[in-house]
Amino acid sequence: MTALVARELQIRLSSYKEAGRLTGDVAGQYLLEADARRSGIRMEREYADGVLRYRFGVDLVASNERRLVRVDFVAARSNPVVHIDGPECLRHRWKDGSLCMWDPSAPPEARWLVRDGIAELVKHIKIHVHCEAECRSGSPWPKAEMAGEHPRKAHCPSCRGCGR
Repeated sequence: MTALVARELQIRLSSYKEAGRLTGDVAGQYLLEADARRSGIRMEREYADGVLRYRFGVDLVASNERRLVRVDFVAARSNPVVHIDGPECLRHRWKDGSLCMWDPSAPPEARWLVRDGIAELVKHIKIHVHCEAECRSGSPWPKAEMAGEHPRKAHCPSCRGCGR
């Protein structure tokens, strides 16, 4: 691929305001994946029922754990929906169990954008999972939280509302 074509595709990918638009753009999908593949992240991609789905594993920081991640790009959504296996912290998950990693209405510098690529999304995921582990242990959330209340939920499967 020539540098001019790559630049043109990058500009097109960077201009997306809604991550869900990737569902119909195969060239954009390859650009989204490029940095992750270069950094050694092995992923599976599938498309079904209007959802572009990636599955891959991540090694957690300061742990021997490997977690399985599912990232869904849904046509009508501006942000991807990220699920990860392992213990949950319901205090920082959306109702569907997906990770609540950033305020969707936050300024671009405070959240993940399509142009950042999957490798950058993986960084957000690892940070979030680390923060969840801290929360489950009873410690305060170690980084800035989205505005609003984040009470410990009594029905949380890992901390039962009081940390581990």
